[in-house]
Amino acid sequence: MADSRDITGKNRKFTGTSGIKLPEGTEAQRVNVAGQVRFNTESNLAEYYDGTIWKSIDSPPTVDAFSPSTPVDDGSTVTEITITGTNFQSGLTLDLIGSDGTAYSVSSFTRVSSTSITFNYTSALAAAGANSPYTIRVTNPTGLSGTLNGFIPNTGPIFNTASGSLGSINFGANGSTFTQISVTDTAGGTLVYSISAGALPDGVSINSATGALSGVTTVSGTFSFTVQVTDGTTTVTRDFNATVISPFLAATGGTETTEGDYKIHTFTSPGTFTVTNAGAPAGPNVVDYLVVGGGGGGRAATATGGGGAGGFRLSNATGMPAPETSPLANPTGLTLPATSYPVTVGAGTTQASPAGSPSTFSTITSAGGGSPNGNNEPGRSGGSGGAGIGGSAPGFSNPSAGGAGNTPPVSPPQGNTGGRGYDGQVVNTQGGGGGGAGAVGGNAGPGSGAPGGVGSYVLATGFAGANGTTGPVPGVRYFAGGGGGGTDTPAGSTFPGGSGGGGRGGNGGVAGTINTGGGGGGGPNNNAGGSGIVIIRYKYQ
Repeated sequence: MADSRDITGKNRKFTGTSGIKLPEGTEAQRVNVAGQVRFNTESNLAEYYDGTIWKSIDSPPTVDAFSPSTPVDDGSTVTEITITGTNFQSGLTLDLIGSDGTAYSVSSFTRVSSTSITFNYTSALAAAGANSPYTIRVTNPTGLSGTLNGFIPNTGPIFNTASGSLGSINFGANGSTFTQISVTDTAGGTLVYSISAGALPDGVSINSATGALSGVTTVSGTFSFTVQVTDGTTTVTRDFNATVISPFLAATGGTETTEGDYKIHTFTSPGTFTVTNAGAPAGPNVVDYLVVGGGGGGRAATATGGGGAGGFRLSNATGMPAPETSPLANPTGLTLPATSYPVTVGAGTTQASPAGSPSTFSTITSAGGGSPNGNNEPGRSGGSGGAGIGGSAPGFSNPSAGGAGNTPPVSPPQGNTGGRGYDGQVVNTQGGGGGGAGAVGGNAGPGSGAPGGVGSYVLATGFAGANGTTGPVPGVRYFAGGGGGGTDTPAGSTFPGGSGGGGRGGNGGVAGTINTGGGGGGGPNNNAGGSGIVIIRYKYQ
């Protein structure tokens, strides 16, 4: 005190420059009397009692700046924010106050010093920027606080469309039918879309303002690409893919060749035809087929019948040019889903077996050709029937009929009946010709055997290539000809098998040609029928 009057009670004016000495003590030593002023040795702050609580006498903190002031708010990015100011006390609290007054407490932060605080901002701290701009508030343990407005989380572009496939469209369709890419930017920025990696399907582009895909596709396949979106401040990317389905069927299996715009798969033994792309429903997604069963064998005796040809089943749905195939051609092909299809190729057989083995593909089965039977007995049935044969002893005077063709029955029919044998009663006994896909087997007569029935044909180009055999119509290949009949006189006589691999009959009879389904010729040898074949054809480009 500089003036003694300060302690007389007559002059209560404090003077001097050094300050006054307040009573001091811990919080436990407080005396709760209204108007009392003291120095708290625990908080190191002066305090007073207002009649209810003790209140510290302090200055509030100040918030001078924060950086960055516009952190990314994209749902995943973490941004460290640094707050600078003064009087940041231990035990302080930190809040973000939204524009609507909602307080979002920042529970995890670091008081670096009395002038610096750091915390990590993510969208979880606030309503994804919806209440922007925010005020940063620092509150000391004394209850005094400092604030600064202008904290504006940048809610950058957010993809609403999941990464991965945007769907599949047919070749030649507009890319606008792909799933629309959806992006949200609540900050209201102007979005700019682009492709930052990979490539869109050929012919398709992205609208830089809307992200819409458009343009007519020109190449099939699956295309992977990265879409980039920016609002001028924040850039985000996401990976997508889109598939353009070729309208053309694609497959593997067998021996593969091409002829113009057509692909041909030839099976001369069992295998698998695997469709890897079924083609567009409105496109050329149909396959044509040639399915020929194994031929029946000719009987091993002189006056014997020829074997029937294997069943012949053919479609022509993909526009095979003239000349048209035989009446056995079905104008409807097969529409096949993308999967694997076992293919069986029927074996030819000897006369000892009733018929050759069937050939199969998908829902198509071609029966094996029938074989001849015993003396004066009807030939056996099959795709085409085996021939009847003559007797070999007195008393057999009835000619034997050929076996039935198209067994089991299908439409269009797969073959024809075998020819009738002739019973010359010991001499001049003759065998009929086996049935062919294109005609019935020839009937035997006195002193003469009979030819096998002619097979059916397909164009040599564009479908069957070099398979099959030549015949009376140029430029085509024949399949499923019947075997020629046998004879007991005169020595050396032969009778032709039908065009399409039928073996000749007679004293020099031979087997049917392999992979034609031709019947074996009748004669002294055990002449087997020819094995079958499966050919699949479709437009591939």
